[in-house]
Amino acid sequence: MCFFRKTKFVKPNLNITSKEIVVYQPFKRNKIFFGTPVKMPRNFSFVITSNGKVLDVLSDDFIISLKKLPETTQYLKLYKVNKKGKGVKFFSAETYFINKNVFEKFQWNSAEIELEDREFGAYKVKSVGDVSFRVLSPKKLIKFLLDQMGIISASQTQKVIYNFINEKISRVIEKENPTARNLYLKNNELLKIIFTKLSNWLDEIGIELMNLNLISTRFPSSIYSILSSLKEKPENVKSFGSVSFEEWQEKNPIKDKAEKKPKFVTIVPSGKKSHFFKESMAPYFFDDEDENEEENNIEINQDKKKKKDKKFIWKNIDQISKEENEKRIVNLDDNED
Repeated sequence: MCFFRKTKFVKPNLNITSKEIVVYQPFKRNKIFFGTPVKMPRNFSFVITSNGKVLDVLSDDFIISLKKLPETTQYLKLYKVNKKGKGVKFFSAETYFINKNVFEKFQWNSAEIELEDREFGAYKVKSVGDVSFRVLSPKKLIKFLLDQMGIISASQTQKVIYNFINEKISRVIEKENPTARNLYLKNNELLKIIFTKLSNWLDEIGIELMNLNLISTRFPSSIYSILSSLKEKPENVKSFGSVSFEEWQEKNPIKDKAEKKPKFVTIVPSGKKSHFFKESMAPYFFDDEDENEEENNIEINQDKKKKKDKKFIWKNIDQISKEENEKRIVNLDDNED
């Protein structure tokens, strides 16, 4: 009779300093028992695969159960029960932890690319740099890696992504065929094109490109001697990347303006039977111009009301002349005759 101890819990030694993009998580004798707690490291995901198919993806602490793994349950038919009415206690599958933290300064080296230039003719170059990225879709990434290899390993993952980035950047540079001067001076438009196209390709495999750096390009010695004599010198590292909202705010500060605070209007009941509204129930916002306009309208309405309230009285000629005489201004300083 064979006795073995099942895995009590899964708690990998992974954190923000981990350099691996994908980490294979083995189980004893490849048996994953139901009821096993899985402790999820911060900013990691847990992926279950079987026969080259990506099943469930989880991002929080959980206990392995049929409810938590619907795709795995359906694909491996774990819902079946035996003649005694008991379900399965364990299943076999491949499991991985995916690192979703930002990877910075991931180096790339282009292949030797043949370019043509009106000034220098045909020549070959080789560029080097680095990128920053993070895994945005663990499911897409694992699917891509499973197509490249059987069992995914951390070292193989690094190589596959490294080769992927190198091949794509080399393709863009070759197709764009930049001039030697633009490549030497690290033209910003060229970097933008490389970044945009590489970003789209990486997005297809579940990776978000955050920054791309071009460190240097190796030219033939005859061409490099001419380029190095130029007055304009290239930067040591030229980068291009997506700008965060915080960075945009720093570069585009808000002009100093007086803060407009909310203004409240008190609604006074017009009669005994009318509804009453408290001031806190009527938060209406107005600009100063709107308030002035409203005050003017109120004054005009009041004048109209006064005119309307005045009753018309018929007066004869003697009464009118008497009123006009009374309205005359009298100078009190004048001496009476």
